[in-house]
Order: sequence, then structure tokens, then C-alpha cells
Amino acid sequence: MKSLQLISLLICIFSYLKIVQAQADCGVNGAQLANLNTACICKSSYSGANCETSYTDPATNCPASWGATMVDGALNVDTSGNLATQETLVTSEFIRWAVSIPVNSDRTYTDVIVGTCVDGTSLAEFTHAAMSCFDVLYFQMAVTDLRSCGFSYENSIVDNIQYANYTEQIEIRYTEKTELAGNILDRTANVYLPTSVLLQNQITVTATAVEVYSPFQISSALVTQKISPGASASYLTLAYALSLPYAVISMNGDIAADGGNLNVATLCTADAGVTPCGGAGFPADPCTLADYDNNNNGCIRLAYIQILHGQCELTGSYIIDNVVIDCYQDLPEEDCPINQANADTTIVFSLETENFCTGMSGQVMINDAVSIERFIFVDPENRERGGIAWSYVDSQGNTVNKPDADTPIEALEWGAPFFGRVDFTGLKVYAVDLVSSQIQLYGNTGFSPTTNPPVWSDQVDVDPLDYVYTRPVAGYEDTLACKHLGLCFATQSFLIQHTLGSTLLDTLPNPGLGYSISMELRLLLDVSYEIDGAFAGVRRRRQLSSVGNGPAIASTGADMLGRDVDSIESGAFNAAEKTAPSRLAALCLVSLISIFIIC
Repeated sequence: MKSLQLISLLICIFSYLKIVQAQADCGVNGAQLANLNTACICKSSYSGANCETSYTDPATNCPASWGATMVDGALNVDTSGNLATQETLVTSEFIRWAVSIPVNSDRTYTDVIVGTCVDGTSLAEFTHAAMSCFDVLYFQMAVTDLRSCGFSYENSIVDNIQYANYTEQIEIRYTEKTELAGNILDRTANVYLPTSVLLQNQITVTATAVEVYSPFQISSALVTQKISPGASASYLTLAYALSLPYAVISMNGDIAADGGNLNVATLCTADAGVTPCGGAGFPADPCTLADYDNNNNGCIRLAYIQILHGQCELTGSYIIDNVVIDCYQDLPEEDCPINQANADTTIVFSLETENFCTGMSGQVMINDAVSIERFIFVDPENRERGGIAWSYVDSQGNTVNKPDADTPIEALEWGAPFFGRVDFTGLKVYAVDLVSSQIQLYGNTGFSPTTNPPVWSDQVDVDPLDYVYTRPVAGYEDTLACKHLGLCFATQSFLIQHTLGSTLLDTLPNPGLGYSISMELRLLLDVSYEIDGAFAGVRRRRQLSSVGNGPAIASTGADMLGRDVDSIESGAFNAAEKTAPSRLAALCLVSLISIFIIC
């Protein structure tokens, strides 16, 4: 029993010591913030975690402000100060401010008030520094705490860009001494500094038409992986396909840009700029006979593109030349229909983006609070972000390998449901509203509203009857973080469902056997950063343009292969028809993608 009492006493002492150690020791030159007792607010000219460091000889080095209240007398009060706001989020979560006030020999700071939050309430960090004859108070607060501290919240349109505008004031309180008729008096003063923080909540990124000039039947599409205004580089993935027996052998790794474009684009070994990058004769990923298992006996390969930002936008055309095409490497020479490699192919893609350098005086615009990692069509049997690859044995005894959930599916069944998924990255998204959807068929000028919008409500679960279940183990739906459509907060992804046919567009044609057409699907999304999912009141809402110039677009394209109308089956995807010609061939890599994130 004594041993247990001794252990309990030691635990209590240890816990007490941990609590004491967590609080700041501010010494004689500072005091703890009442609601942030791990931080010290110091007397003027002192700094450091414990207010232990004094500014070097301020009386000599800072004569303009040091001792001014004693010299100027009781009628002169200077409450000037400068406010600076960091123009990027700290760890994708916090707003950071810095307040600079001239040092003074008789000034003692007592409080920092952000909006309605006093004594350090809701501050994630506070530090006190002294430099260049100024006391500098640094502090930061989470975006999700701004409204609880009284910040007003509304959408603002600036230079045709929408921002979530948070406004309030910051107050610094202090006491100082002054002289009156030979008497030393204490007086208090407040420094009021208005602050306005604008988080950009609309991001437009458009990867437009991909053109291929070649005597070969090469198809290509762009997947927009990450185009971020706040970064030094952007990354794209180009998917290309050639039918048996042709393959791309190499390309010019130094991608040419149109005249005057200062961005530097190169091919890289893997995504996100994995080296080596660039150089003539950049090797392509080879194809083998087993790889020609896609539509039209095609082999699909990926090329990874890095664009180093040399100017304020990525808009322009980019050219990959010297694309060398030959037969795949294991094909005997006598079976190859061409007698030498062809180097005449050129791939041209165009980008259209906003100006990254747009800004306005007095307000801080954070343009990369959230971005899109991918927008793809997904297999309903493996639709959750990050899902791993799997396989099953079909009715013929063949093993069918299924890709991971982040790989775009390669075919959709005409007349059956299809699923699309948008993956967010950056600041957490708490709510999404699908405002509108549009579709454009190849050869048409401009987008048209879909006959019916996609189903996306998070109150609607995916119906297992909408797809054929082929997984070898039952219960896939029970393993998902979210069974429903719409936003899944746990995975930060947004799932939609629709059906290819007249419910998508009442004039959507069946191309007929042996023919194909292309289509593009566009979405306008509103998102909220607020924990309660609140959307700010929009001062001015712009609509999607019929000619494709809408401000808030998420787009994807697909090629449709015609089929015999008498063979169309309603309902689920028919796995047995996967290699049949009568299907909708959808290269579900995003050939056109742009996104406006609206809070």
C-alpha cells in the first residue's frame, strides 16, 4: 500500500511539473497572456521567449522614440503602429500578422486583442521581438477561428476574382509614463489597426484542346495534376495511346513554348519533377505486346511534364516535337510495317490560367488555399480515394486485374451509370455545392446545360444495384469512409453520378458502330472552408458562359464509340462486354480541367 501511495505521489508531482513547465516564465520584463500562458508579452525593447533579451543601447540607437513620452509631456500621445500580414497560409491553416511599434523607455504592453478575442484567446502562437528601433509582435490564428473572434465574412469580387473576405481590427494595449508638473503619471493607450484578409476561393485552371499532328493514329489527353499559383512549378501528365504495333520510342524533352512565353517546360522521369528532366531524345516508357489491351488494341503510356514558372501565368501553347514512333521493341523487324522510325510527329497542348501576380493594396489575397489534385472517372467498385489495386477471376476462369482507385478508368458503358470524383488538396473543405453542369460535343461551338444535373447529394448512398459486383469478397461498401455521393470530408473528395444517354443530354447521339465522337463535361462548384459548412453571401455571382468562358469550371473529356442501338442495355456496367466494340470508350484522363473553388 505504501508503494502505491508513493507512486501516486510521484505521478502527481510529475504532472504538476509538466503543467508548470508548459507555462512561460516571463521574468520581470514581461507577463503571460491570460488566455495563452505559454507566451510572454514583453516590455518595450525586450524580446525572447522569456523577455530576457534587451535591445542594444536603445537610448543612443533610437533617440526619436526612446523616452519620448517623458520629454514631450502629457499632451502628446503617439499611438502609431504598422500592421503586416503574411501573404501565404502557415502550414495551410493559419493567418500570421506582425505589428511594429517604435520602442519607448517607459512602455509596458498589456494585451493584444484580435477582433473580439482578448488576452491571446484563439491565438495559435505569439512571440515578441525587438529590432531596428521597433517592438514587433508576431501572432497567428487559424482560419477556422476568425469568425468566432468577430471577423465579418463575405465574398468580394476583385479584378474578376472571388475571395472570402474576413475583416476586423487588431488592438494593442499598453501603459507608459509621462510627467506633469514634476509628477510621474501612468497612462494607458491603444493602437487600433484594421485588417482585411482575402482568401481566394475561386481558382480557374483550364487545359484546353490537345492537337496531334502525325501520319499515325496517335491519341492524347492531358491530366491536370497540380497547377498552383503559389508554387514555383506546375505539373501535368500527358497520356498518349497508339494502336498495335506502333509505340513512342522517344521525344524532345525540352518542350518549346510559343513566342514570348518565359515558362520553362520539360519532360521528367516521373510526376512532380522527378529527375532527370529534359534533353533531346528523352526516352518514352516502352510498350510490350501484352500492353495493347485497351480500345482499338491500344497501348496507353504517360509523359510527365514540369513547368517552371517564369511569368505570372501559364497561358500559351506548348509543343513536344521529335516524337519518334516505331514498332514496339520486341516485335521482329520483318513484322514491322514501317522500315524506319518516324520522327515527324508533334504534340501541341494549350494552357489558359489566371494571372498569378494579381494583387490589391491593403488587402492580402491567398490564392492557393485549396486546389484540385485530380478530376477523374472512377470504377464504382473501387471509387474511394487512395483505394488499392485488386483482381478477380471471371466466368471464363481468367484473372482480371483492376487498377487502384486514383487511376482513371478507360471505358464506360453507354446507357449505364458512370461516376466522377474530384479530389481536393490544401485547406480542408467542409461543404460543396454543385451549382451547374454543362456538356459540349465535338464539333459544336460552346457548352450546353445538361438535361439533368449529376446526382451528388451527400444524403444519397451509392446504390449497389447500379453496378455489377465482381470483388471476390463481399462487403466492399462497408469498408468505405463514405458510402454516399457528394463530399466525403474524410478523404477530401467529391463524388458525382450520372447516366450516359438522354438523361445527360437529350440530344446526345449514338455515334453508331464503327464511329466515335468526343464530349466534354463541365461543373461549377462552390466550396466552404467553414467548419459549419456555411457559405458566405456572394456580392456578385457570375454564370457559366455558353462559349466556355465561365469562371468556375471543372471539366473532363471523353471519346464515345458508337454501338448497335438494339444492343443497348439499361442498368449496370456489363463486365463481359469490356472488349466489345459496342461501348463508350472513355479515356478518363482529364483532357480539359479547370476549377474555381467558391467558399
